[in-house]
Amino acid sequence: PGFNTNPAAFLFKTDENGDTMWAKTFKDTDQWSANSVQQTSDGGYILTGSKYNPGLKISDVFLLKTDANGDSLWAKIFGGSGDDVGYAVQQTIDGGYAIAGKTNSSGSGLYDFYFVKTDGEGILRTVLSQEFSQKASWNMLSVPLVVNDYRKTSLFPTAESPAFAYLPSGYAAKDTLQDGIGYWLKFSSDQTVRIKPSIAA
Repeated sequence: PGFNTNPAAFLFKTDENGDTMWAKTFKDTDQWSANSVQQTSDGGYILTGSKYNPGLKISDVFLLKTDANGDSLWAKIFGGSGDDVGYAVQQTIDGGYAIAGKTNSSGSGLYDFYFVKTDGEGILRTVLSQEFSQKASWNMLSVPLVVNDYRKTSLFPTAESPAFAYLPSGYAAKDTLQDGIGYWLKFSSDQTVRIKPSIAA
């Protein structure tokens, strides 16, 4: 086999004898690497790891939920303008998920501990604002909070491009964004973007 330049996250299930019952791969145009998996209370699985963009040379944390057959139900992306990696995932007693990893998108400038807590749908619920340091270029961003206004012009008013989401048919510009989905936006200068949560978050 040759070197795989576009690796995928891989999940497989075996029976008690170690024989494969099914195997699934998860990928798009980026490079996916799964670091942790846990079976969830509904019989499905939750995975975390990193989603690396070879063009920008940065990675983001992914959180991916499957059903009992390993078929993807949803995937969420968390991260900033640097490297963010999820190393361990745990379902919490409230039905949500906790991810432990590392980040250099914020903090000391080197790698710092990165902790993400979501609800059962992979949405980050917090009362704190989130700040992201953006470069004067294309940046991968997500909406990690529950907010009152999901319009791109409200969340990222200083971006000079539309918000592009990757779909099976290719990239598409979106005026209204969603929690936990990665979007490409271009900024004309280095700056800090702050997202404020809704009061009910």
